[in-house]
Amino acid sequence: MMKEHAGIRLLEGHQYDLPDAILVEHDGQWWPGFLCRRLLCNDGRGSMAKVESSVQHKWGGGKRLQTVPPERICLAH
Repeated sequence: MMKEHAGIRLLEGHQYDLPDAILVEHDGQWWPGFLCRRLLCNDGRGSMAKVESSVQHKWGGGKRLQTVPPERICLAH
């Protein structure tokens, strides 16, 4: 089920059964993660990617689930 927020309509979404391994840019560094879903929004953002990534902070590691533009992801080698 896809959620819609006030004023934003999801035009298309694709959920991945087995998420693709990717790298996600966070604060100028690239962190390992997974592409969970691709989204196409009608609010001017266009194509977006819902990703899960592991980020190392000063206080320890943590997982992030976020929606980012495609230029902030790349395939992991």
